[in-house]
Amino acid sequence: WQMRGEGGDPKPGTQEVEVQSMTLADAYVTRGQTTQAALKPVGTGLEIQPVTHPNAIVSGSDASFVLLFDGKPLPATQVTLFRSAGVHDGRKVATETKSDAQGRFSLKPDDAGTYLILVRHRGAAPAGSETPYRSYTYTLAFDAA
Repeated sequence: WQMRGEGGDPKPGTQEVEVQSMTLADAYVTRGQTTQAALKPVGTGLEIQPVTHPNAIVSGSDASFVLLFDGKPLPATQVTLFRSAGVHDGRKVATETKSDAQGRFSLKPDDAGTYLILVRHRGAAPAGSETPYRSYTYTLAFDAA
């Protein structure tokens, strides 16, 4: 799919469809001891389940996650890691990867700082929805020590 505005006008003969966008942005804040309870997936829509606790992510080390859609692993899906510092030095995208067959993926932040994981998934909307298609976007912000 190509969103209107991505690269200009659609080519002649392109079929236009109505899409509803569902966006979820997560950030975890810990007071005291970290727990896994806050990381438990809800089981609906697009989600990232951290395997490595977001507060334990360290620059130069792999951080592991599982990508889920409606509670099930979502394979072969593009994952992009952005650096907040990239706004100033031209290296905004830190890395890109894809989830494996079990929805797992790992990212390694090169430097200490604030990062954002972005994932998109597009598909048919659930029965009874306002539009025939949905575009799901999920972001997870974290600080790498």
